[in-house]
Amino acid sequence: MLIVSGPIAEQIGMNAAANVFGPGNRANATIGRAMRLIILNVFQMIPGVSDRSTQGWPGKYGCCIAENTAASPWSPLHDKLGFRGGSSVTVFAASGFHNIENHYTDDPEALLSTFADAMASLGAFSDGESVIVMSPEHAKIATSRGWSKQDIQEFLFAQAWREQGELRRAGKVPHDAEPRDDKARVHRGLGPDDILIVVAGPTLAAIRRFSHRGAGREALCVKVEGSNPKEDIMPLRLLDPTVLAPPVQAAAAPRLKSLEGLRIGVLWNGKVNADTLLRETANCFSKRHGCSLVSEERKPSASIVAKPQVLQRLAEKSDFLITAVGD
Repeated sequence: MLIVSGPIAEQIGMNAAANVFGPGNRANATIGRAMRLIILNVFQMIPGVSDRSTQGWPGKYGCCIAENTAASPWSPLHDKLGFRGGSSVTVFAASGFHNIENHYTDDPEALLSTFADAMASLGAFSDGESVIVMSPEHAKIATSRGWSKQDIQEFLFAQAWREQGELRRAGKVPHDAEPRDDKARVHRGLGPDDILIVVAGPTLAAIRRFSHRGAGREALCVKVEGSNPKEDIMPLRLLDPTVLAPPVQAAAAPRLKSLEGLRIGVLWNGKVNADTLLRETANCFSKRHGCSLVSEERKPSASIVAKPQVLQRLAEKSDFLITAVGD
């Protein structure tokens, strides 16, 4: 999903009001479709080959909107992202929308409780980030008592939770997942900053959408430098996704002198059958070297690093670790 914020949206004729996610606007449709074609042809994310989505969703054909800055009671998104006076594009790896309706309340807390309930639904629940596309009418209600975006983020994070036991029984987390306490509250996302709030759509529409990602962090933001619609060339400052990451200070563990009789730990990434593969691999070590499988841990997602306490348990119980990445 692409969210365009700033003067450039009006200059190129983007839609930020009625039917903002629907058809009928050339700029929205062209930009969204162009991004999908880049993903397909440049990055070779081919459905069924490298794009292994289970079902996908219609937004993958093209999903691009503009922020309705004129109807928003808050400062625009591009200001919040540090592009004050300019324009920005936010790229979010979204899954399908959850339509949220509330037509009869004018109380901010009651309204936002509706949002939090949708965010915490079992079907959508994860520790991934969320995007709240709020209608101007709902934004007006939310600010009627002076609530800022930060206030709303904190309220939604505090209210969007499920008990760990409920998630375990529903199969949303593995049976040995942390925390062990079934009464512990598990929140949607890792913190209030994992909730992005944008105003879009027409006034007098008490509907908004919640989109989310399963796991993984960080949206990509692109600054659009001061643009003139009469110019043939519009300079852009792009963030290069292929640039090398900053070097990490890390040292390899010393090579084991022998594998005979050592204790094995396995860490699997949650992918289907990965646990079976790791156990069979550990079994090979057991047959050849008399090793024993003493510790198994699971990450909540392949794209999230293992928590320090998980790595600590593995280090305490095992002599070496087997893990793998992939489907």
